[in-house]
Amino acid sequence: MDSVNLTDNFLIAMPTLEDPYFSHALVYICEHNENGALGIIVNRPIDMNLAGLFDKIDIKLDAENLADLPVYFGGPVQLDRGFVLHRAGGTWQSTLAISPEIALTSSRDVLDAVAKVKAKFGYDDSLDVFGIHGVGGIVGAIGTAIVNSEALGGIGYGDLTVGGQLIVQVKAVLLTIVWSGVASFILYKVADMLIGLRVKEEVEREGLDLAEHRLNLRTSRNY
Repeated sequence: MDSVNLTDNFLIAMPTLEDPYFSHALVYICEHNENGALGIIVNRPIDMNLAGLFDKIDIKLDAENLADLPVYFGGPVQLDRGFVLHRAGGTWQSTLAISPEIALTSSRDVLDAVAKVKAKFGYDDSLDVFGIHGVGGIVGAIGTAIVNSEALGGIGYGDLTVGGQLIVQVKAVLLTIVWSGVASFILYKVADMLIGLRVKEEVEREGLDLAEHRLNLRTSRNY
């Protein structure tokens, strides 16, 4: 019988488990192989927010909208290290790729990016959709002109040169940005008039689980 690989899956503690660390815990398995397993607890916030953490490690948090986000207790192993579970993307000093969509980073550089990059560019994107899919998509679309070369295993350019194909790709990217920007603006305006685009700041800080659904999903006794 083949062994089961639990990477990118959750383990839920049995209700009868009495353990100071894992009682009522929800554990996300980040790595599971013949050498063992690595998982982090994802439902146990501690008495510290992101502002307090960054102050403790001497990083200035310019993104004020992130200041009150809770920090979580990840587990009883390597208590002197911090781990950031995030959408895959970027180049960091110490990152474990869990899946094509999710990564776990333990190096300080990812915290520097959280503290400064978003605030510098002034956009509110908790899931890094723009950073990953927007910027990544633009780079990939333009880069297609290069990797399409027959010398690199591509199908070639037909009657075009690499420079001509590059111009075509740039035009296509610009057209997509304009079209999606105008269409999104119209849809956002319609949605804003009908239901509103964003809840109040105090609701964001409290959490939509409490404000909208009356469910406290941040305590260790809720799965």
